[in-house]
This record gives sequence, structure tokens and C-alpha cells, in this order.
Amino acid sequence: MLLSPFVMLLFCGIILALAFWQKTPLQQLGITKNLPIITLILFGGYIVLFIINGDFSLMGVYWALFYLVLVGFGEEFMFRGYVFSSLHNECSFTKAAIISGVFFALPHYFRDTIASGAIVFSPGSFVLYIALGAVLAFILKKTGSIWIVSIIHGYMNYAPLVLLQE
Repeated sequence: MLLSPFVMLLFCGIILALAFWQKTPLQQLGITKNLPIITLILFGGYIVLFIINGDFSLMGVYWALFYLVLVGFGEEFMFRGYVFSSLHNECSFTKAAIISGVFFALPHYFRDTIASGAIVFSPGSFVLYIALGAVLAFILKKTGSIWIVSIIHGYMNYAPLVLLQE
């Protein structure tokens, strides 16, 4: 877990370098200055979630930012911003969403199976991650904003920790 932030930053740096090398406009990756009102509403909800958590220590702030910035933005920048957008330039939305969903599913699925202590293939879980990736690709396509899918992704990782803690 301690290596996770470093690895995420490394991957984001590599993808950003690839995007610049390929002269890919940042807007094509979903990085825009235009922030639809839904972005601000979602971000406000994330702040409410942080307040509900009640951990205002340095570690509490770190984990809230970790799930929003490194996990939410980092993964969305990789899987939707770069992989999906690159594929969508070459093939249909459906193919791009499914293929990028598979790329999204692989690390998530194996992280979950390794964390559980048993490496057992569960087709249902794998398909669920592909579907989640495809839904996030759909949201990115409809809104054109990586910020919205990043905050949604942050919610999906941070909310269970906050709302299900004992």
C-alpha cells in the first residue's frame, strides 16, 4: 500500500509524457478548464463525506486526498483519459469502452483476489469491473470531463471506508 502512491504517480507521469510525445491535446484526455456544475456538486459531496468521516488529522486528510487525487484522478486519467480516448480514436465507442474496461478490470480484479488471500477467478467480479469501466467511459464521453469521473471514482473508493467503518 505504501508503494501505491509512487506507482500511481509514475504511471500518470509516463502517460502524460506519452500524450505530449504523441501531441495529444489535453482536452482529448478529458482535462478541460470547463467545469460543469455537476463537478462542483460532486466535489461538495466529497467534502461532506470527509466531514462525516471526522478524521481531520494529517492522515485523515491524506487518505481523503489519496482516494480523490491519486486513485480517482490517477486511474481515470490512465484508463479513461488515455486508454479509452486513444482507443476511441481508432474504433467504435463500444469497442473502446469494453477494451479499456478490461484494462481497468485486470489490476482491480487481481488486487481484490490477492487481498482476499485466495486467487480464484470469479467471472462475475471481472465482468462487473469491465462494466464499471464502460459506464465511466460513457460518462466521460457524455460530459467531456475527466474531473467528473475522477470524483465518482474517488467516491467509490472513499465512501465505503467512511460509511462502513465500525
